[in-house]
Amino acid sequence: HILTDNINAATESGTLFVNSAGNEAQTHWEGEFRDTDRDDFHEWTRNGDELNCLPNCDTEYSGPITVYIRWTDQGQESHYRPSIFNTVTDEFIATDTDRVFTTPSGTKYTILSVADIRSQPVDLVIDHVSGPADDEIEVIIFEGPRKMEQNIPVSSISAPADVPAAMTVAAYQVGPRRLAPYSSRGPTDDGRTGIDVTGYTNIGVENGLYGSERFVFTGTSAAAPYAGGVAALVE
Repeated sequence: HILTDNINAATESGTLFVNSAGNEAQTHWEGEFRDTDRDDFHEWTRNGDELNCLPNCDTEYSGPITVYIRWTDQGQESHYRPSIFNTVTDEFIATDTDRVFTTPSGTKYTILSVADIRSQPVDLVIDHVSGPADDEIEVIIFEGPRKMEQNIPVSSISAPADVPAAMTVAAYQVGPRRLAPYSSRGPTDDGRTGIDVTGYTNIGVENGLYGSERFVFTGTSAAAPYAGGVAALVE
């Protein structure tokens, strides 16, 4: 990640770098590209389901959507493409522009970003554009619905939270006494646990934040400064 060197430098200078884990556990899927019927569309489940409802199959969605697909070619170059589909009208709402980006480490990714979708049934579809399609793909929704019907929370931790030197914080819900369902989790791609500690989320803030007398600060974005504050008190 672009911040890796900065995080390492901060840590080496004696500074504790605290980073939120991310909120993508329920909008993450990772596994082998699967196409048993040879129609070039990815099957999310072993029963051949090619549609992934956003946020579920009983709810319409409206608003923005940003989807990433990441993969590393196992041999010959392959290309995968995300699309948004309406099962009622049987039409594609939006399709990726076919641009593929490559990171310095060789990981490839493509992005589908839609500024605004009117209220309607929405499904995520992944198709194989070219190549042997023999790779493991990772799908993450960074903006939009906070859940997708078929999801895999494992390894949903977001960069730069996976930088080894960072102290990565997941979100803990006090009431139900559990890790928040949306809170990203490890392991990292290189086999580390990923999450170092959890911090409280759903914190009442009463200082006029966002123009509200009482604002409930949620997500791992709340858990990270909570843990950072505790660390500062310990120091």
